[in-house]
Amino acid sequence: MTLVLAGMGISDRPTLPREVVEKINSYSKIYLETYTSPLPYSRDELVDLLTGRRPIPLRRRDLEDGIRDIIEEAREEDILILVYGDPLIATTHKAILIEARRNGVETKVYHNASSYTAAVGEAGLDIYRVGASGTLVRGGLEMNRRNIEILISNLDRGLHTLYFLEYDAETGYMMQPREAIDILLLHPEAASLLEKPEHIIIVLTSLGTVRQRIDAYRHPRNIPSYMGSEPSIIIVTAKPHFTEMEYIEYLLRD
Repeated sequence: MTLVLAGMGISDRPTLPREVVEKINSYSKIYLETYTSPLPYSRDELVDLLTGRRPIPLRRRDLEDGIRDIIEEAREEDILILVYGDPLIATTHKAILIEARRNGVETKVYHNASSYTAAVGEAGLDIYRVGASGTLVRGGLEMNRRNIEILISNLDRGLHTLYFLEYDAETGYMMQPREAIDILLLHPEAASLLEKPEHIIIVLTSLGTVRQRIDAYRHPRNIPSYMGSEPSIIIVTAKPHFTEMEYIEYLLRD
């Protein structure tokens, strides 16, 4: 039997690879991972795609502490875990596959559109110029020192830096882009780099949906303090190539 991870892409409507939809009734259980990103559509729309089957929601602790129970289920029957975006962007999902394989359970992954690759493309950037990425979280400098090291190292090598922003499914907390930038500005070296006009900050919100918004700023303090309760990604650019800059000019807000 098989443990299947399937991506639902990034869209206003739930999507799944055709092979998953065609086999939907062959899965004994369908789980829905709900903590890495909020769904931009209703659960009822997802149920319609699943031909009436209602998935079992998974919280973070269900996957981190209870994943062995799900793996044991997959030893005896086909189990499907649905993930918004692409399944293997989050490290937790890779850990699921490792644990399953370690226990002799067969696995299968169905990929879909990812907010990571969409963000780089929608920002007009060359993906080979993107360096290490991170997730900015609450807690100021102390909780984000590694993220700041990534930024400084990337810019030193002429690479762009992409940050996901913290989302807490249980409380509904969604980090604002300006809140994230203010954390970086607490570090003197990072602040000095961010204030250089060639290091443009690109804010991408609600990628793949009708609410998608992309704004670029030369000056970090010009980013609005509140940009809505939607998931966002920020990219700090190294000095853009001229072809990248031609694209970015249409996104600039200052």
